[in-house]
Amino acid sequence: MEMWKARSFNVPVLGDLFDRKRQDSRTLRSNTFDIVDSNCEEQLVKKLVKLWNSSTKSFKETNLLVIAKREARTLAKSLPL
Repeated sequence: MEMWKARSFNVPVLGDLFDRKRQDSRTLRSNTFDIVDSNCEEQLVKKLVKLWNSSTKSFKETNLLVIAKREARTLAKSLPL
């Protein structure tokens, strides 16, 4: 949820930790699927990037907190523990 908030509301510190791999004018599948990559080597950031990349398109594109929470719960229930 914190990463969603950082991406949706443009939080300066958290939003800068995540970046797309390509910054050119071509449109690739990674751009259309909203795949991100980490800018640093911290373990927390790498785990958040994996969670973001495995989340649904509706989670990534919504601007409503209720929908984001529902999608996050669904993703959390599908994770192997």
